[in-house]
Amino acid sequence: MPASPATSDWQTRVYALWDALADFSSSQVVDARQYLLSELCALLEADNAMWSGAVRLAQPNLNDALGGWRMPVMTYLHPLPGIDTTIRDYQRSYEDGPDMKSVRFHAQAGRFRVLLIADLVEPEWFESDFYRHIFRKGMNAADVMFVGAPVNEDAEAGLAFFRAQTRFTRDDCALAEQALRSLRWLWRRLLLGHGLMLADTPLTPVEQQVLQLLLQGKSTKQIAAGMAHSPNTTNEYLQRLYRKYGVGNRAELMALWLGQTKPRNN
Repeated sequence: MPASPATSDWQTRVYALWDALADFSSSQVVDARQYLLSELCALLEADNAMWSGAVRLAQPNLNDALGGWRMPVMTYLHPLPGIDTTIRDYQRSYEDGPDMKSVRFHAQAGRFRVLLIADLVEPEWFESDFYRHIFRKGMNAADVMFVGAPVNEDAEAGLAFFRAQTRFTRDDCALAEQALRSLRWLWRRLLLGHGLMLADTPLTPVEQQVLQLLLQGKSTKQIAAGMAHSPNTTNEYLQRLYRKYGVGNRAELMALWLGQTKPRNN
């Protein structure tokens, strides 16, 4: 059965998106992320989008309702006024235990999934103060589509797409899955770029800048000049990166980034 014109149109746009992402170099991973979020917002008719890196604690508390999963890194396509306050309010709400939406989402970790808020909560949740304060007011969102994309058993990329007025449909979910299901290579680069998957703590902003320059093939002297650091300071940052990634030198780090080897055991 031939595809409808509408189906052919979005498939063409998805293929064009994949081709464009493949043209971003390893050192342009942040630009690739922002491009992806922008293009998918247009494709899904969403008003905003978020990317997050999720990792599982090595030894979670047995009573941890989230199974050890945490999101230490979150970034929005369009920064929202007051989002830091909203996130703090969200986190404070966890004092009485995480909300059921988060519990149900992370309970499905380990498989690629596209879920709507309605898949994760009871209908009356949409009448709650939590929904009105955190989502409607804080995130300017009437509805959210969540995507979980595993990279390995202890790390996932998470995405969220927000609509301010209308609800997402199952067709929207199918489109998001079609566009995102095969991008594991990009999620891996993004997680590595933040020091997740391998490090106990995310990379600092300065460490991220040093890493991006290193991935561009810059020498230690060039990195120092580009960041207005002394060579000694730059070497200190390089050593921190090597320790966080469990490698011994620049060549091992580059190989790890390209997926050619595994980090050494500490």
